[in-house]
Amino acid sequence: MNKQLALWKQFAIVALLGAIGYGVWLQRDYLMSMAGISAEEPSERAGRRSGRRGSGGGADSVPVIVEQTRTAQAVDIIRAIGTGRARQSVTLYPKLSGLVASMDLTAGQHVEQGQELIKLDDRKERIAVGLAEARFLEAERNLNRSTSLLDREAISQVTVDTAQTALETARLELEQAKQTLAERIILAPFSGVLGIPSIETGDLVSPSTPLVTLDDRSAIVVEFDVAELFLGRVKRGLEVEAANTGFRNQVFTGRIASIDSRLDATTRSVRIRAELPNQDDLLRAGMSFVVTVRLEGDVYASIDELALRWEREGAYVWRITDETAQKVRIEVVKRGEGRVLVAGELQKGDLIAVEGTQRLRPGRSVTYDEPRTEAAGSAGL
Repeated sequence: MNKQLALWKQFAIVALLGAIGYGVWLQRDYLMSMAGISAEEPSERAGRRSGRRGSGGGADSVPVIVEQTRTAQAVDIIRAIGTGRARQSVTLYPKLSGLVASMDLTAGQHVEQGQELIKLDDRKERIAVGLAEARFLEAERNLNRSTSLLDREAISQVTVDTAQTALETARLELEQAKQTLAERIILAPFSGVLGIPSIETGDLVSPSTPLVTLDDRSAIVVEFDVAELFLGRVKRGLEVEAANTGFRNQVFTGRIASIDSRLDATTRSVRIRAELPNQDDLLRAGMSFVVTVRLEGDVYASIDELALRWEREGAYVWRITDETAQKVRIEVVKRGEGRVLVAGELQKGDLIAVEGTQRLRPGRSVTYDEPRTEAAGSAGL
């Protein structure tokens, strides 16, 4: 029984050694590369090394893939939901009560500043103006007579002063009557587009009766909020882009017109107003917009994210100088689209090891193919 068990163990050991040997044979290329041994013929190695730089066939050389450091501008993109309103917008109300005598209002009609829109019944006011004019003329004649009599010493100075006061009072009453008459006419306070009138001719209106809306749509003002993190970089005149779901393939461009002087203590954000030119009159007050603001920052070194390495002290990369590896400490500024913006002692055009960095040590020699020359990431990240 013991002999059978020993025989079984021998077969098991042989099978295990065979499996290990087969696994080593499958991974022979990888193990030979880790040991710095090449299975290629000398002619094949020479052909493969053409176009490479470095120590060549030295046993201590590490093959790596490199790229040239680029430069790119750090760009932060702010997106917010905003609500549009007209540059100027008003609801017109009468100053006095009365009947609507005439009106020429059509929804969507464009009117000019100072144009007559609505006229209230003004018969009583016209009569009041006539009476005030008569009193003014009478007071003026009375003052002229008094002045003439004073020259002949027929009356006293007190009588002339009384006549002068009466004339001034009559003048003020005439101006008041004319002002009341003028208030029976509602004029457009600025050029714009009328809304739907809420009255008809013959309606009795009061100072609390809304008559019609008027909007200056030459530009649409969009209000949105920006976090306080970006407050120091948001300036008046900065370009914004706004999109509306009703215009899928169109982006409206404008500029920041004003920035609120206070932050919201709850949301820690500041209210921003941007103006969008509306020459084609496509936009309306009350529309929602997705507003995009590009905040351009400083220019940094741009590297492939595969080149970024980490250790306890922080991030670093391997810079290749004179075919040797050097560890360069960096600070990550921003990531995106497979690239990383970093701050540190890197210059545009420096060679950075992207792959094959596991075996690198400071001062170790390397071999590499010449990197492709690529344009700098000027579009920002």
